[in-house]
Amino acid sequence: MGGSVAITRNGRPVALLTRTDSPLQPISLDALRAVTAAMPEQGESAEFLTRTMQDEDRY
Repeated sequence: MGGSVAITRNGRPVALLTRTDSPLQPISLDALRAVTAAMPEQGESAEFLTRTMQDEDRY
């Protein structure tokens, strides 16, 4: 299970995706909540931030 996938650009390989041999580690929800609770609130929505970045890069 899990073969390799090559990503190419103009026919030349630029990346190779392969499966990992190490098993996945369970995520502690309490630890995740503690990390995210310590983060400051965002001043603007993700939608507004994305649109602003797109508009600024366009011109």
